[in-house]
Formats: sequence, structure tokens, C-alpha cells
Amino acid sequence: MINKCIRFALIFAIALLLVFIVRRWAFTLYLVSVEKGSQTTQNTELVMVNKLPLAPIQRGDKVLMHCKNRYIGQIVALPGDTITIEKQLFVVPVRPQCPCSCCVNGGYIVVKCNGKMHVVCRHDIEGRVKHLLFLNL
Repeated sequence: MINKCIRFALIFAIALLLVFIVRRWAFTLYLVSVEKGSQTTQNTELVMVNKLPLAPIQRGDKVLMHCKNRYIGQIVALPGDTITIEKQLFVVPVRPQCPCSCCVNGGYIVVKCNGKMHVVCRHDIEGRVKHLLFLNL
């Protein structure tokens, strides 16, 4: 009987560790609130964020970014692209001013969120978004 309890506790601990690892470095679920009238999302969404860097980020990808809060946005420009923001040409910087190691090769990325363009550093993007459930609360 004690052997079965120890075995169960060990299996449970390993499963819990695997869940922690997957949530931390692979996939995470978020409940994201957004403003009404957003073109890319609805009021509240349950989204799954793929944190695995299997492929480079491309234009059109929906991503979860965080500054003070978490936001869902769509990639519109990559480092080196030239775009128009508020009727002015803007070249997306290839080399960021940010001292972190993850931005050295990634540079800045332009993300459209709630109808506005945002220039964000690569480390502010948590991963690609897969919409799971739309909630109108």
C-alpha cells in the first residue's frame, strides 16, 4: 500500500513538473481583455500563446505583446521595412537600442493593436496567438 502511494506521488510530481515546463516555455493560456471596436479581437478572448520559436515572426502573424498589460496585435512591419505612420515614412530599425540579448538579432517590430501602430522590441512579444474562445462580457 505504501509503495502504491509513493508511486502515485512520484507520478503526480513528474506530471506537475511537466505541466509547469510546458506552461513556462511552450504554450500558455491567457484571458485577454480588449477595447470595444477592436478590429483584431473582441471584448475578452481566451487565447493560447505558442512561445516556441519554431519559425521566424512574419507579417500578418497575430502575437501577444506585453508592456504594462498584455495586448493582442498583428505584425505589420519587420526590421528594415519602410511604412507610413501618421502620414510620415518610417524605417523600422534593424538594430535596437535595447541592451537585452534577445533583441540583438531581432530588432524592432511594428504591431497594429486596436487600430494603432506600435513599435515594440522583440522581447516584448511573448509568442504567436491562437484564438480559442471569444467572450462578450
